Amino acid sequence: MITITPNLTTKNVSLNSSVKNNNQTIKMSENISFAGGIKPQKSVKSIISTLGDTFNFFINKIVKSEKGLSEKEVASLRGQLDMTEVELQRLQERRLQLGRLLDYDKLRKDGYSGAEVSRFAQEDDFAIMNAQRYIDHDLELRERMFGYPANMTKDSAMTRYLRIRETELPLMNNCGDPYDAGNYLMDSKGYEQALLNKLFKHFGLDVEKGAKPWGYITTGGSESNKWGIHNGLRKFPNGRVYYSQSAHYSVGKSVKIGFDNSKNDITLIKHSEISLQPNSEKIDTDILLSQIRQNWATNQEPAILLLTSGTTKTGAVDDVEFISRTLKAENIPHYIHLDAALFGGVARNQINAPKTPNIEELGIDSISVSLHKYFGNHDVKSVVITRETPNAPKVDYIGQYDSTTAGSRTFNPFSSLQRVSETLDRTMPEEYGRNVALFESMLKEFNIKYSRAENSNIFVIDEPSAKISQKYQLSDFEDNGEKKSHIIIFPYHKPEKMLELVSDLRRDIKTRN
Repeated sequence: MITITPNLTTKNVSLNSSVKNNNQTIKMSENISFAGGIKPQKSVKSIISTLGDTFNFFINKIVKSEKGLSEKEVASLRGQLDMTEVELQRLQERRLQLGRLLDYDKLRKDGYSGAEVSRFAQEDDFAIMNAQRYIDHDLELRERMFGYPANMTKDSAMTRYLRIRETELPLMNNCGDPYDAGNYLMDSKGYEQALLNKLFKHFGLDVEKGAKPWGYITTGGSESNKWGIHNGLRKFPNGRVYYSQSAHYSVGKSVKIGFDNSKNDITLIKHSEISLQPNSEKIDTDILLSQIRQNWATNQEPAILLLTSGTTKTGAVDDVEFISRTLKAENIPHYIHLDAALFGGVARNQINAPKTPNIEELGIDSISVSLHKYFGNHDVKSVVITRETPNAPKVDYIGQYDSTTAGSRTFNPFSSLQRVSETLDRTMPEEYGRNVALFESMLKEFNIKYSRAENSNIFVIDEPSAKISQKYQLSDFEDNGEKKSHIIIFPYHKPEKMLELVSDLRRDIKTRN
């Protein structure tokens, strides 16, 4: 792996360049490493220079002005953007049709019959039509998706541009350890490391102060939790895994092979599922600690804990610090993995929001956060982070250490790093809580009963009719014998859609009563 340096005149080309503007230095990006010492064809400076004098004029004015551009200037820029979008759509369609003609001509010259080429063209027409229908349908569903965690905020101009550039990439496969490389060089591990560095800092692991964290991008929270549990078992092979009844449903799969013909668990890992505190989804700390003490005293079993910062159904947060401090004080060997799939993506500056877990302060060993939940990335991915590099065998076939659960791995490198950076560094403090407070006021105004964990964006209500749950894609479940549903509110939700949901809930209650 070759680390990219700021010197544009050397063999290593910088993606950590800076643009000087009005005596201010604007940092462009994170340090990115390229495999094989390949020099990119265009530097950041050459890309920026193609944007023209108009961009430079306005960026100078934005930087110098205390309040940014005038309303007239903003309106003018938006008008130009709208016209550009129309022109771009026409150009994309023209590029498609010209490209198709050349493709079909090549097929004909390769020996396919005229009838076959005609059929291919019809199949492609059908594929285009279906793709558009699917996009339109999905965008409509996005407007009324309230039951599952996905912060589908609109892409910034930069994220959208980087997503387009990602389509130009060939196969990217980050197989093996993110900090190791074999002879296969077509990966995006440089971007993976840059994204990890962002999250190390976010979770309180300061590399400059001696921390030596490690992590990797997984296929999703299920893999991250499984890796955390198994890493605990690598440290304590005789350990027992503890998790609560409200832990993510994938946790059970991480300690069980499956079920036999009588639907009994088949397991090779010792585990205990702990009940919950009364009227809460938090793990019952008294029962948990009692079982840990007994199993340690009787069987010398270290404790491997899967705790949660934001449970699936209500967003409850386990008493992680108290549990960690107690086990440490009693000298009971333990490993703690924290599942922070949703709340781990909330920026530290947010008010009336869940507190960002700090690995050092909480005394935990590993943590996981989803990229597709609060961060709102477009593909399902998660990140698992631990305090130190795990022990792993060297695999000769890939020429590197096999420290990950999945073999082949990939993610959208440019846009994922951009979205995570924007969420953590460019978010106003009230973004998380604004819609949450608004929705709560709507529920109160319409006299709809609900419960909500402290600072959670998840509202639990009595289960509405199937028609309402399907319309708004609500998650229905049972809680202590009562049928419930929950609603998850994100910054991307439009106030008018939230009001529509609450109005429908009120009408539904009246109809059923």
